[in-house]
Amino acid sequence: MTRFSRKFAVAGLALGAMLAVSLPALAGTGTSDALAEAAAALQRVWQKRSDLQVFFGEDGKLRPAKHVGNLTSLEDWARAYGYREMPDDLAAFAPSVSAPTSPAALEATGAPGPKYLKKTALNWRLISARAVYVIDDASHAVLLSRNSKVERPLASLTKLMTARVALAGGLPMEMAASVSKADEVGGAYLRLRNGTPLTVRDLFYSMLVSSANDATNALVRSTGAAKGDFVAKMNAQAQADGLTHTRFADPTGIEEENVSTAEEVAALALSAFDEYEIRKATSTSYYHIALAEGEHVIKNSNRVLTNNANGITVLAGKTGYLGPATGWHLVTKVRDATHPDITVVVMGSATQTKAAKDAERIAKWVWKNYRW
Repeated sequence: MTRFSRKFAVAGLALGAMLAVSLPALAGTGTSDALAEAAAALQRVWQKRSDLQVFFGEDGKLRPAKHVGNLTSLEDWARAYGYREMPDDLAAFAPSVSAPTSPAALEATGAPGPKYLKKTALNWRLISARAVYVIDDASHAVLLSRNSKVERPLASLTKLMTARVALAGGLPMEMAASVSKADEVGGAYLRLRNGTPLTVRDLFYSMLVSSANDATNALVRSTGAAKGDFVAKMNAQAQADGLTHTRFADPTGIEEENVSTAEEVAALALSAFDEYEIRKATSTSYYHIALAEGEHVIKNSNRVLTNNANGITVLAGKTGYLGPATGWHLVTKVRDATHPDITVVVMGSATQTKAAKDAERIAKWVWKNYRW
């Protein structure tokens, strides 16, 4: 071993010790080989790069009288710049990306929140929903919460994530599509003959306006992904969003294994409603499908939206229902003539009509009892 190689070997041991402390993602694996390989990779890069040798010595430390910003070692350089300049060699130094442990969409925005005026108490006897969650859209301040962390079957609220994943894949809205017999899984359906020529947009709106399950499965099929792979993407997105109590088993919500909480439904809705196509579809009262024999009209299942006498403007919304045991769900973004946007979640309401009434009563109570 030459004098230089001996010096470099000693430097490598020192660098390996530093990596064990400063790269917890590798140190946590308990694999010394991973740490050794990271150190060796950085050494190889140093040997190739004369520019680095000017500033950093064989031990990886900044040379005396040298100054490189706030960097004090070769490892600092690798973590700040090296992993981007030489990703194949220095991938171990890239910052670890971990999923958030709470819903990212609910984090405070820094905008001023409304002040609670304590004018009247909400009469919970008039509310049939088993879980309630209300958030101020601008500040993300929680305005009302009840049983909001209890996991419940999502039903067709699932379709908000289905829509997000489909849009993320760049699915062309004008692409030809159709519904087949295999797309039928029960529950709400499109009420058209199988094979009727449609567009992806028709399926997208049928999924979000009338909550048609066959249209939802046809939409997923139109992405070219197997259903299982598509659901895996839905779960991966939920994990990335920090929805730790949200899990998906199918794209329609027909399976009871699709679960979430009222709080995480609000987070899902805030993210989904940020998407123009989702917001537009879920605020459409009636959607017209052009057919050779005439128009087929579908009506939105959100009765807060289709009630023209409640004084509430609906900017987006989605319903869900699996049966009496689950009850009716509704998440909706609303405002009125004098108050800003809020997102209201009700889960487990007794009927479809009562879900809408619950949401309306809650929204009006919030607007009365908070000042923006």
